[in-house]
Amino acid sequence: MKTKESVITDYKLLTEDGATYITGYANNKGVVDSYGDIATSINGQPVYNLTKRFQYNPVALVDHGRSVGNIFGAFVLGPGATFEDEKGLHIKLRLMDDPQTEIARHAVAAYKSGVARAFSIGGEWIYDDPTNKSHLTSAIIYEISGVAIGADPVALSNAPQYKSMDKEAEGRESQKVLEILIAEYRKSLSSQILSAIEHIQKRKGDA
Repeated sequence: MKTKESVITDYKLLTEDGATYITGYANNKGVVDSYGDIATSINGQPVYNLTKRFQYNPVALVDHGRSVGNIFGAFVLGPGATFEDEKGLHIKLRLMDDPQTEIARHAVAAYKSGVARAFSIGGEWIYDDPTNKSHLTSAIIYEISGVAIGADPVALSNAPQYKSMDKEAEGRESQKVLEILIAEYRKSLSSQILSAIEHIQKRKGDA
């Protein structure tokens, strides 16, 4: 299985019946991605083949991780949800209400905030246009994962924009992050040591 990343376009965050959804296009036709491919319909034929494997188990994974703990949502199938139209592959993803693993909680929070908008499609790619070998004429889709960075340069215009920093400012920010990480590590380590001491004292008391 090969993968192809893209940033979702026409991003929307929806709440329906207490559930949270994100919608948009995970892949766009007629757009050159960073792989040099252009999703192209030949003679009106569909480009995106949502396989039975995907339809039977349309889970959204973090970074293609296969463990249950990497599931952070599920794609809603059918017209108006996850389907192909003239623009590309439209998706509707229901985010998990109460994810139990740290990686899934982080993914749900990232996509809810709009900071994360990239997806990676896992499948097989077919190029059947003899006039242009860059035309991706069929994408056989097995699964779709959430990832940090996408490959569709046009779609990046919909991603959140951050103020650029000069190297000195960037260095200061990196130093702050490093100091925070060190402080958190020390807290964690201290907590583990205290827990170990309490455990030893308890065992002595029980003896």
